[in-house]
Amino acid sequence: MIIEQDITNTLSKIASGSQVVVDIRTPAGQQTKFKTTYIGFLPNRFILLQVPDLSKHSKLPGFIKDKVSCTVRGVIEGHEGAVVAFISNIASATQTPTKMLVLNIPNQLQLQHLRKMARIDTYINISIRVNEHQWSGIVLNLSARGALLTFDKVAELYIKEGEDLNVSVTDKNFGNLDDIKGKVCNVKKLVRSIEVGLSFDDEAGEIISQILKQILFV
Repeated sequence: MIIEQDITNTLSKIASGSQVVVDIRTPAGQQTKFKTTYIGFLPNRFILLQVPDLSKHSKLPGFIKDKVSCTVRGVIEGHEGAVVAFISNIASATQTPTKMLVLNIPNQLQLQHLRKMARIDTYINISIRVNEHQWSGIVLNLSARGALLTFDKVAELYIKEGEDLNVSVTDKNFGNLDDIKGKVCNVKKLVRSIEVGLSFDDEAGEIISQILKQILFV
C-alpha cells in the first residue's frame, strides 16, 4: 500500500460520476455507510460528493454535520486499477444546484494497486468442469493473480497440478461470470475436502479486477 502525498494528481485520476463508498463516524461512536457519486474536486480546497437518495438513507441527515470525520474509498480505473482511500471531514452540505457533500482535502491518501493486493478472504460459489462433469466449490481467498478453491472430497473428482481449469462464478451476488481461465499450481487433499491453488491467466485479469472491486465495495 502506498501513502500518496500528491493529492491533486491522485484525485484527478478518479473519474467524475464514478461510485465511491463513504463511511461516516460521529464523535459519539455512531456509524453509517453508503455508496454515492464522486462529482469532482477543487485543488487544495474541496472534494464534492453527491448526497444519496435520503429515502433510502433516512438516518443520514443526522450524520451530515460540519467537522464530522468520514472515510472515502474509490477506484481508479486503468490497465491494472487501484483502490484509493482517504480520511477527511465534512466542511458543509449544499442544496443547489444539487445536494452535495463538501469535504476538506485530505492530507494524504492510501493507494492500493489491485495487481499487488494481498489475498482477500472470500466465500464465493463457483463451479468447474472436469472430465465432462460439473463440480461445485467455493473460493476461499482471492487476489488479482490467483485463488484458493475448495471442493467436497469425492473419488470421482481428480485434479492434478499443471492442469488448465475453467472456473464459472455461480454466486448471484456477482452475476454470471464464466470462463475464468487458470492453471492449477497445487492440490491439497484433506479429510473431507480438496483445496486447489489456482494461478489466473493474464486474460482473466479484467474479470478478477471486477470481482475484487465488488468485494471491496460491499
